[in-house]
Amino acid sequence: MLTRGPVALLCLAAYKRIAQYGVTEDRYLVILAGLWLCAMALWFLVRRSARDIRIIPLTLCVLLLLASFGPWGAVGWSVRNQKSELVNLLEASGRMKDGQIILTPETGPLPHDKALRANSILLYLQRHKRLEDLNTWFANVQDSPFAKGAAQYQITREIARLIGVPKNLVPLRKPDHFYFAVQRPTLMPLTGFHELIGPVTIIGSKPNITLSAAGGRSMDVGIEKNIVTFRFLSGPELKFNIADTVRKATELRANRHSPDDTNDPRVPLKVPEQNGAGSVMLVVKMRGKVFETDLDLQLLKVWLLLKRN
Repeated sequence: MLTRGPVALLCLAAYKRIAQYGVTEDRYLVILAGLWLCAMALWFLVRRSARDIRIIPLTLCVLLLLASFGPWGAVGWSVRNQKSELVNLLEASGRMKDGQIILTPETGPLPHDKALRANSILLYLQRHKRLEDLNTWFANVQDSPFAKGAAQYQITREIARLIGVPKNLVPLRKPDHFYFAVQRPTLMPLTGFHELIGPVTIIGSKPNITLSAAGGRSMDVGIEKNIVTFRFLSGPELKFNIADTVRKATELRANRHSPDDTNDPRVPLKVPEQNGAGSVMLVVKMRGKVFETDLDLQLLKVWLLLKRN
């Protein structure tokens, strides 16, 4: 009897959230728990003379098993409900009819609250890898988001743009962080090079610096996007593209090689000079993050091998 009030409040709170934002797995399980508690309370109320507490774990296991798969399960029901919410939103704004997206020059951006809701649903479908369920919506759209074989986050952004979500609300992909450091001494042949300069350490907060090397030589070092430039005050200008090196560092981080691994491939990474003159930049340490094509380099430590002209 004492469970009636709390269970009623639980179901009421879940109903209010579902009415505002639709069904998700968490809300599905809250409603399921509320219905189960009501059923158990009624069961023990009716069966006072033959109560068996084994019915509690047994029914709970059966319900959780049924909720774990199928269109009636937590994920299947939630995805279907979120798609239905998005359809209703687009139809009410004149952007969808008969299951097809309608694009006209008069179609402006969605109102702020509707855009936030559409954005939230798209991100939900992306997390559950169910964006493909929207493929048929864009059958009549010339540049369908699904026609390019793009990544999930790119499809999400393109769908958001097409249905009128303002640019500042379009979901973005989280950046990929990378870290690379040489773990042990390495033997590098210097044949064909006439000068070794280093180590040169560049901090991301100061991407443009001037350094003085032994012998009175000075150089300016700068980073712009993926290009590291060395300008010798009395010599050549060298440019190195580190895009592939960053990609390699990201792969090594994903593989998570241990510093004690004898097969650790983290030897200095060679970056050839852009103009093909033969000079090489050896990367011994780097840290930062990359977002799509934008690089945020926070630390770079290198040696320069200058080719004999």
